Amino acid sequence: MRVAIEARGLSIRGGASRYIRNLVEGLARLDDENEYWLIKAADDETGECLSPRVRSLVLPGCAKLTQIAWDQVKLPLTLKRLGCQLVHATKNVGPLNTRARLVVTVLDMIPLLLPRTMPVLDAVYWRNLVPAVLKRADAIIAISEVTKRDIVELTGTDERKIRVVPLGVEPAFRPIDALLLARFREQMKVKCPFLLYVGALEPRKNVPLLIRAFSDFKRLTHSPHKLLIVGKSGWYDPLIDAVLARSKFSDEIIFSGFASEKELPYYYNLAEAVVYPSKYEGFGMPVVEAMACGTPVITSDGGAIPEVVDGAGLIVPVNHWKPLTNAMIDVVSSASLRNELRIKGIERAKEFSWDKTASLTRQVYEDLVAS
Repeated sequence: MRVAIEARGLSIRGGASRYIRNLVEGLARLDDENEYWLIKAADDETGECLSPRVRSLVLPGCAKLTQIAWDQVKLPLTLKRLGCQLVHATKNVGPLNTRARLVVTVLDMIPLLLPRTMPVLDAVYWRNLVPAVLKRADAIIAISEVTKRDIVELTGTDERKIRVVPLGVEPAFRPIDALLLARFREQMKVKCPFLLYVGALEPRKNVPLLIRAFSDFKRLTHSPHKLLIVGKSGWYDPLIDAVLARSKFSDEIIFSGFASEKELPYYYNLAEAVVYPSKYEGFGMPVVEAMACGTPVITSDGGAIPEVVDGAGLIVPVNHWKPLTNAMIDVVSSASLRNELRIKGIERAKEFSWDKTASLTRQVYEDLVAS
């Protein structure tokens, strides 16, 4: 079977691109029967060869204003020319007019649930197209049970064509040798203990709430801990600057910018805890990465996060800063709690692997073609 994997956005740093890359690499490792084509946009050409078993094709043009033409005209014509029997759209939307069997991965339903946390053009495009694409899809992959529920409730999609396939975590996210950690710490700006946030700087991630909770934590404990914020600026949240300006502890909050995938495991390992207060997640990759590294997790009950954590971290009510502060105090003040969360986190993270994701995805393909 000839399978096309739509990989628009592959070069954009973030969870979606890592999903595409790890899925494709996993399929190439596990499947020597099907033929895979990776269909990328011109601005996604990274020169990266994900696998010698996967052929790549670049389609020009995928700016926001030409995105519809890429999805609904260029991609279907390419699928016809290649003779693909199945196409896998990897980020919520895909071609409506194609004879190929259509599989769509839904990472979350944020465009319908929280449109104000997205740029206007993105929200309008996705809100109008996602329901139509899901209706057209022959099979849908949801990355969590919560995402599956959202799809059914928001679009009326028949749940029988939705398969839950959780994301994975790379082997690099693991407890790291103390000597290697010491060498990495020498290169860091932060020498004292720190709490860590990893993620984009955009409204949905609740960074202003995190800053407020951390400031209260500092006021109450006089702790030496700093807050290290690692991540790129997505749709930047202007409230971050406003809350930071009001904080008496702004000097204790460090924005380090984007970190490479090689650096991230070191940040996780060195942190006293990871704090991730997102308003809503379809999965929550930083939470799994932190658990895999043995780092205690403090996070919100937004979306699928409790499903993913499953008792291996501290869960606080979303959008409430005081419980977040109290959780920071509890973790920092109790070595036994940190050790308990470390053990539980490592065990829970073992449930997630990219080979498992690839295997379950391949089964979706096979079941669909056989039906």
